[in-house]
Amino acid sequence: MADVHTTQEFKDSHVTLTPVNPDGQQQSSSMSSQFVTSMLNPTPDAGIESIFETTSQMDVQTSTSVAPLHQMNEAVKVAVQIQSDRLRDEAQAENDEFLKTINENMQKIIKEQV
Repeated sequence: MADVHTTQEFKDSHVTLTPVNPDGQQQSSSMSSQFVTSMLNPTPDAGIESIFETTSQMDVQTSTSVAPLHQMNEAVKVAVQIQSDRLRDEAQAENDEFLKTINENMQKIIKEQV
């Protein structure tokens, strides 16, 4: 059988992991690719301590961002529609009450005239 030697070289770069949150806020973590590689591919005899010992650099950044603009626009449209519907219903109820009062007063006047 042939003697095969392989060499694997890791260039230290950074990746960004972004979990998706349906509520619109997002958190991002950026860390060394060497750390990710060590976590995903530990040596068979390595304990968790040796994984962390072999990692020379780990940058973790956490940021929070707001929902995308189109989601915010949609939320504003929905809120405006709900408010408009509520105001329309209140105005209609007041108008109905006003017309009822006028109708009652007209009926009284007609009865007095007859």
